[in-house]
Amino acid sequence: MVYIVTLALICGILGVLQLLYPEQFYMFGRRWMYKGNYELSGAGKFFVRLSGVVLIGISIYGFYSAIVEYLYR
Repeated sequence: MVYIVTLALICGILGVLQLLYPEQFYMFGRRWMYKGNYELSGAGKFFVRLSGVVLIGISIYGFYSAIVEYLYR
């Protein structure tokens, strides 16, 4: 159960960061590929934010399943 809660917490944090800072989160670890300033397109920002929402959904599901497992054990 500890693993589920830990994974849910990590997914939640990453999801919130993707919603708040889509360009910085997308470029994390990829800046070395570009010489100048790189700007993410509108569609790119949308998909980064969409994946953030999916990660937050996974996080909520993980917390819910951990609570259900704890209550019905």
